[in-house]
Amino acid sequence: MRKRTVRCSHCYQSGHNKSSCPEYKKRIESLRDLYGDDDARVRAYDDKKSRKRAAAKTRKCTYCGEPGHNRAGCAKLKASMEAYRSRNVVYRANVIATMAQYGIGLGTLINTTDYWGDDKTFMVVGIDWDQINMSTPNGNWIKVKNIRELPSNYVGRLSLASSITGTNYGSDWSVAVEASAERIRASAPAEFLDGSLGLKSLFKDKNNTFHTMRDHWGDYVDNFDVEKYSTSVYRG
Repeated sequence: MRKRTVRCSHCYQSGHNKSSCPEYKKRIESLRDLYGDDDARVRAYDDKKSRKRAAAKTRKCTYCGEPGHNRAGCAKLKASMEAYRSRNVVYRANVIATMAQYGIGLGTLINTTDYWGDDKTFMVVGIDWDQINMSTPNGNWIKVKNIRELPSNYVGRLSLASSITGTNYGSDWSVAVEASAERIRASAPAEFLDGSLGLKSLFKDKNNTFHTMRDHWGDYVDNFDVEKYSTSVYRG
């Protein structure tokens, strides 16, 4: 989805709105000099600024519940994100090592015998790197296609933890043709390795329990505990 560009309704320049427009501020100050603070346009501008200042004092952060700031300026959220990132780096390194061990990378061929005894071969056609996280160790981030249906738009998904190194109910999986360890390691984005890839999205996702410190009673007492997430790759 393309990010919408803000355009000012006063000067028609992009990147800001009327409230933060320097030209509009100059216009108001010019009117103030000419007509004083009681000018309707000046008074409306001052009233709006006063309401914003009052709202800023009473607003509460949706992460920690404390007043005076939002999520963007929350020190506790930043600390939690850094703790997650740092530990996730270790997990992702272990994932890369496991991928290299099993030869899981672009072009890997995987054989499977499904629940009904039918043999199929799939090719790995993509890796959703941003979906590889310690909080979702069974994530289906390996994108595959049936080699008999490569022109098709349909893309299946496998989990490294359950399908490849563990057990996926209904099917048995085995790697037929491996990708080289060197190619696998080289394909990992730098942002994936340093833990920053997908980090903001994880904490924005309201489906994640660590999205906020608020518990189901409405109290902000759920301190983020990074230690509860394992950095090992599940092997069934």
